[in-house]
Amino acid sequence: MVEVEAAARSLSVEPRVLDVRAATDIERSFDLARSWDATALVVGSDTLIQTNQSLVVQSAASHRLPAIYTFRDFVDAGGLVSYGASLSDLYRRAAGYVDKILMGVQPRDLPIEPGGDLELVVNAKTASALGIAVPAAIASRAQVVE
Repeated sequence: MVEVEAAARSLSVEPRVLDVRAATDIERSFDLARSWDATALVVGSDTLIQTNQSLVVQSAASHRLPAIYTFRDFVDAGGLVSYGASLSDLYRRAAGYVDKILMGVQPRDLPIEPGGDLELVVNAKTASALGIAVPAAIASRAQVVE
């Protein structure tokens, strides 16, 4: 969160936090963001948000708010853009750890590995629906889905 606030301030943008503690808070939060004249959202990821992924993506679309998400599955569900770790890569790495443990290696003897690669994914259809042209510099670095 500190990084998001610092980045926002460096762009002369006032960051605001929407407190979502229950699924019933999601739509209310989007309404509140609109009342603040929000122009975009950074959507964090926790169990509540992940579980209500469809509602979050649909609310962003219905409020016409561009949003960036932590994981690609939000983009696959219709979200605009994601930037974060590849879940499939993280699961593959976890399976490697499980395999080693099942083969008798003690968990304390396993090395701590750095995080996996970060992936940038853009949904071209959602960008078009929001009237956003994806800059060439982004499109050349991102995985673009339709």
